[in-house]
Amino acid sequence: MDFLPPLADARNYPPIGISALPTSKVARHERGHGRKLPQNAICLDILDHARTALYIVAKTVKAQHVWIPSYHCPALVEPFLSVGKTVNFYPINADLTPDFAFLEARIGAGDLLIGIRYFGFDCQMQKLALLCQQYKVELVEDLAHAAFIESMYANIAVTSLIKFYPVSQGGELLLSNTSNMLTPLTQTLEKLPSYRVVKIKQFIDKVLNKFTSKPAKAYRYFIKENCCNKINSSDLAVIDSNNQSEIMSTRQKNYRYLVEKLKTSAWGQVLIPELPEKVTPYVVPFLLNNRQGFDHIRQQGIQIYRWEEMVDTDCNVSKEYREKLVQLPCHQDLSLQQLDFIVQTLMEKNNEHS
Repeated sequence: MDFLPPLADARNYPPIGISALPTSKVARHERGHGRKLPQNAICLDILDHARTALYIVAKTVKAQHVWIPSYHCPALVEPFLSVGKTVNFYPINADLTPDFAFLEARIGAGDLLIGIRYFGFDCQMQKLALLCQQYKVELVEDLAHAAFIESMYANIAVTSLIKFYPVSQGGELLLSNTSNMLTPLTQTLEKLPSYRVVKIKQFIDKVLNKFTSKPAKAYRYFIKENCCNKINSSDLAVIDSNNQSEIMSTRQKNYRYLVEKLKTSAWGQVLIPELPEKVTPYVVPFLLNNRQGFDHIRQQGIQIYRWEEMVDTDCNVSKEYREKLVQLPCHQDLSLQQLDFIVQTLMEKNNEHS
């Protein structure tokens, strides 16, 4: 399976002045500190990345056919390819919700379906769960952008805490408290090596690679040999010591601030201007009028992400978003001055034609 090539190279832009992810190691440990799971969830373990959690799911479930949204990053797809699953893609609508008519016509009993809460938003996950229940399809919620939800609709979910905390590792494998997958998923998890064993092997490989040719990677983002069943203690301490309530409220405040200030931007518009009270955003999805907007923002030292390396499908929304939908930072470490700099950058005159 081939992924589309990147549209830009970070080496062609100035050093990063405003980071896309939180970086401050200062502990936030007032009232309500510590990680709070969705109210109906249990955490099987905190792993190195969400892709490792997906690999455990892929190794465990019996489903051969996996349905993934056409708007995706390779890290979501590669774990399933690595175990020989047949990956199919379903289109999304402009509001990031699934194309339900497409799914109803194609999914079948015993399939596995991934639903994404893009950028932290619900994206009609409850409706998707009901559809999967009707067609006897196992649903996995991708919460890489939505670590701070109230409750799950699926039996299985994965998170990416790296996007919400200043850590280098952190992804959860979550199960609903009524799931019957606890035992088989635990058995798969226990077969993974420990963090210490993986680090030792990485060191040995690094030394050996100095004297021999480095083997080609099978996948761009997923490396099966790096999967482990624990994370380093320092990152775990950061997650435990940060005030989740404060992170949530700060991100919400920053999101609403950027939405208000960017209403009349000549470069584009916020894709989802209304932030529900209980949604904690990962980023601010900003739909550019043209591709030149990406270069304009990056030239100012603002780190932004864009999902470029997806599998090419017939989904026109995904084709457009690959080029034009960028992810503006709104994380808890941003200062007012940095937020205003983002605003200033996107309120400058745009001389390019739409």
